[in-house]
Amino acid sequence: MTATATRPAGTGPAARKSGAALPRAGLAGLLAFAPVVALAPAYGRTGVEALTEPAYALPMLGAVALAPLACLLMTAASGATRRVPPVTRLTIALAALAGYVLLIFGLSPAELAAGPFRLLTSIPPLDPDGAELAACTLFAGLVAIGAVEPALRRTAAGWSLIAPVLGTGIAVLLAVPGRPATWLAPAFVTVTVALLALTARERRPVSAASAGFRLLPPVALLAIAAIGAAGALLATPLLTLAGDPEPVDLRLLADQTVQPREGTSPLAQYPALRSGKLTLRLTVRSAQPSTRLRFATLDRFDGTYWTSAATYRRAGTRLPAPDRAGVTVEDEVHVEDPGTFGWLVATGRPVQVSETGLGVDTQTGDVVMPAGRPVPRQYTVRSLVTEPDPATLAGDTPAAFTGERPPATLVGHATRLAGANGGYPALRRLADQLAFDGGFSVSSSDRPPTGHGLFQIDRLLTSHSGTAEQYASAYALMARALGYDARVVVGFRPSTPGKITERDVDAWAEVRFAGAGWVGFYPTPGSRQRAPEPQPAEPEEPAEPAPTTTPAPLTAPSAESTAASSATGGPMAGNHPQWIITGLAAGVAAMLLAARPISRGLVTRRRRTAPDPRRRIYGAWLDALDRYADAGLTWPPSTTSGQVADAAAQRFPAVGEPTRRLARLADAAGYAASQPTAGDADHAWTLNGVVRGELAKATPWWRRLLPRLTPGPRRQVPR
Repeated sequence: MTATATRPAGTGPAARKSGAALPRAGLAGLLAFAPVVALAPAYGRTGVEALTEPAYALPMLGAVALAPLACLLMTAASGATRRVPPVTRLTIALAALAGYVLLIFGLSPAELAAGPFRLLTSIPPLDPDGAELAACTLFAGLVAIGAVEPALRRTAAGWSLIAPVLGTGIAVLLAVPGRPATWLAPAFVTVTVALLALTARERRPVSAASAGFRLLPPVALLAIAAIGAAGALLATPLLTLAGDPEPVDLRLLADQTVQPREGTSPLAQYPALRSGKLTLRLTVRSAQPSTRLRFATLDRFDGTYWTSAATYRRAGTRLPAPDRAGVTVEDEVHVEDPGTFGWLVATGRPVQVSETGLGVDTQTGDVVMPAGRPVPRQYTVRSLVTEPDPATLAGDTPAAFTGERPPATLVGHATRLAGANGGYPALRRLADQLAFDGGFSVSSSDRPPTGHGLFQIDRLLTSHSGTAEQYASAYALMARALGYDARVVVGFRPSTPGKITERDVDAWAEVRFAGAGWVGFYPTPGSRQRAPEPQPAEPEEPAEPAPTTTPAPLTAPSAESTAASSATGGPMAGNHPQWIITGLAAGVAAMLLAARPISRGLVTRRRRTAPDPRRRIYGAWLDALDRYADAGLTWPPSTTSGQVADAAAQRFPAVGEPTRRLARLADAAGYAASQPTAGDADHAWTLNGVVRGELAKATPWWRRLLPRLTPGPRRQVPR
């Protein structure tokens, strides 16, 4: 009697197979929750806010749980009755997922089909309802099916990683500019390791049919998954360190620009509004009435007109908000006569509005009415108002202007009016010279000068008379002449509290600071009272011991201040959780790469040092079979040792004779009545060394490298 190449694996009945697959499928289902967590920042100010919002969490988690549960139940039934083939199981799961999404959201198939496009053409934070969330729910369910179904069909756990890894990467890109939770990558890797550990315990026979799967070894897929997940989660900080602060956004693939209702520059409309040629009637009710309301920001100047480089994207009721402290003001706006007006009026930067489907620019926060859509007669808007203290601004740094500098004549005017100082003192003096100290006034003519180009600014600086349109333009250009980033803002300064007409139109300038962001300056004479001079900070007394608890700041530091601290303290300065996650991911990847060679060496040592000579001989034979499998030579479980030797001699002639002699020793150890000696065992391992050496010479280097990434030994020494 001859020994077979491998010991027959006890697979058990079909019910046992399905029972073994269920734990694998459960772990694979946990991986399917990763896209839900990664996509959460798209539906809230933070990921935690969205995950704790039932309108987002319940539909998503329901889809992730429903589809795998259907697969698991049908698998259990299939193991007991053999009546549910995999194709039928997959079809039923997909049908259940589609029915769930249509039922929960009450959408027609056509509306559901429009969900992906609406998702790609909307800017976060998205509203947790409608076709967008339906598309995300369907996507999460498909990822769950893609993770669970391979785990039910085979023990190659690596195939269950493909859908969660791809799904998580896509979710991260859809959540831009939000960032996923820092714990997501370690949790993903932990569950993946548990899945692979569970799979490694299941014995799997070597056969020609399974040889192809070794080209994608599970541990190699795990390393790719860990690196891919960590790379996706850390893409934004890594790009920032590389000098590219703009993360990759899938929305760039779709034309999502919202065409404004009014295409003319609002500053060009200033004369028509001021003279009454264009009409407008608004009523604004607020618990904190403001002396100014804004609606448009202009940051591009061509020498004649100020225009906007804004790209308006479709928004929900929640709008992108700056990461900055401030006061939230709520305004209730009643539109009595919209005229040709097409912007949203607010006290500060809008962060929430009662109307959905408007267009918002993520850089300025300006909100426009889309073309073809009537202006709502009533809406409520919440906005963020920031008013930095002058003493704080005195220690802040204005951001540099990187565009084309104004003409030299304007640089001379700016230097003369601002004085010798730089920074906030110079900007403040420049505004005060125009508004109070320079002898400037607002034109009282029935036909005031119009326009805000270089010609009108030169006339303003010569005649010392002009309109708010020209003062705002002049100040912004002179601030740029000093080297600072400035822009023009158009809004209203109500003459009657709560009432806005076309004649209340106003304009002012803003300058960007590294810490405080955009700060308003009002150079028009009579438009404000003189602000008190900032007092220098008094020397502080020696600080008392810090209390046991310190109040946490209400908001996180701004992007500008974070960039400034990074520039002064290096990329490792401050609190950077991404570096911790990067280190953990690198450590896990290093452990995974080192685990395979170490485990193979330990198993080979255990086989070589077994106390029983019979087990040592059989261990040498199994180790030789593992080396043949690494070289790409495999056999079905029923192959005898003689057939193995013949096939090995045909494929690798140099190892034919050592393999035959080793096979005879293994047959004798397994079936002979006499007990083999220690010398027989030593001779078996000598033959094993010859086989390994000859195979190393005959096998390409890449073929020898792949086994170092494959899972543990496929055979164990019989006990």
